[in-house]
Amino acid sequence: MEQQTEELKKKEVLFKDSFEKVRVLMISTYQDLFMDHGREIQEIWLKHLEGEYDKKLLNALKNSVKSTLIDFLHHIKGDEQEIVPIFKVYSTLNTKTEDWKVLNEPSHDVLLSSIEKLLKSILKVTAVVPRIQGVFRKDRQLILDDWQKKIRDADGASSVPPEVASMITKVYGSAYNNMSPEERKAIWDKKFELPK
Repeated sequence: MEQQTEELKKKEVLFKDSFEKVRVLMISTYQDLFMDHGREIQEIWLKHLEGEYDKKLLNALKNSVKSTLIDFLHHIKGDEQEIVPIFKVYSTLNTKTEDWKVLNEPSHDVLLSSIEKLLKSILKVTAVVPRIQGVFRKDRQLILDDWQKKIRDADGASSVPPEVASMITKVYGSAYNNMSPEERKAIWDKKFELPK
């Protein structure tokens, strides 16, 4: 059981690392190509994430768990492949009683409990991979909050950094300085508000 637990820990780290690579690439692509386009593009991007990536990721995780459980079943039930021991059970014959009972260590109940615990831990390993759409929304909001802070900090300043000036132009056009706070908010919301 210890070997299986160690292997599960390695797979959990692998899942986390792989998901982090996907997350970084996804938000980078979005930020570079789609972020400053209107609500319609934002909705299409979200539908794509939910429809394509989340479903494919979920199916991949399900298939991974399924193949692991099938492999586990083959080892327990046995098949025509090479036998690979996954549990150690020590059996002794108790000659101290009249009916000479066979004693197993661990007992059947303990072994069954250990197998159930291992199966649950196999399922839990995949729980470290969140839904892409949820992570995307959080990452995107952090970027937007940073943009708003930079724009607020530059508002009324005598010199605006080129990066912030570019953001302002992309979001508000050239009339930013002539807009009221309500108009700015309306434009911001129209451009960046996502469906729930």
